[in-house]
Formats: sequence, structure tokens, C-alpha cells
Amino acid sequence: MRIRRATEKDIDKLASVEMSSGYHKNLLESDIRKLFVSFFRLSHPYAYILEEKNKSIGYVSIRIAGSNGEIGYLALIRKYQGRGLGKLLLNKALSLCKQMKCNKIYLSVRQDNIRAINLYKKYGFETVGINKRNKLLMERILK
Repeated sequence: MRIRRATEKDIDKLASVEMSSGYHKNLLESDIRKLFVSFFRLSHPYAYILEEKNKSIGYVSIRIAGSNGEIGYLALIRKYQGRGLGKLLLNKALSLCKQMKCNKIYLSVRQDNIRAINLYKKYGFETVGINKRNKLLMERILK
């Protein structure tokens, strides 16, 4: 397995992973692609793909804004979930934010995504609120 930096050329791979994660029942892959096109137009976007034998099986996207990092998305193809691979991607995001000298990192997660919430809590994230889309807002102070 390897993690590599993703670029706009990887949008189809990122969208495919997102669609195969099992979390989107009402979105079309073309809509997911549009989200990634918008993401890469942001300032300071970072995305990393987790590959196994040249097959994209997961990814994490991070945006750096000032002294804060934001995990936009972290997803794995459904059949790869529950194997500890999310930890690899989360570690990559945390490492990037520390390298970029961020003071904190935050994210939002669906309230019914208990696996993800538990993972984030194990990594020191704390719930700080609920956003407009009824997702938990979590953050971690970086030292």
C-alpha cells in the first residue's frame, strides 16, 4: 500500500472511491466530480490517495487556511473499511497539518457515522458543535 499526493488528474479516481464508500445514496458521480473540481480550485488544497496495487481504495482531502487545517473528506471503498486503513489517511492529514504549522485541525462528520467518530476521538478530536447540515463538528489542537 502507498499514499501519494493527488492532483486534478485524479478527480475520476477520487470520485470513484467516494461513490464506492457506501455513504452517498442520492448523489450522482458527476456531482461528486464537481465537488472535487471546486476543491482543487480552493487555495491550499491537498488530497492524498491510498492505493493498493495501483488501485485507488481511499483518500483524504485537507485544506489549510491560515493556522488551521480542515479535513474535508476521508473515504475508503466499502470493502476496505474496518481494516485500520482510515488511520493511515488520518495520520497523513495530521502530519501535513503539523508540517504546515497548523494550530488545530477540524472536520465535520455525520452523526450516524459511529466508526469515524470513534476513530477521530481516538486521535484526540473533540466534538465542538453541530453545523448547518446537522453534522458533528470536531477539532483537535495540534502541539
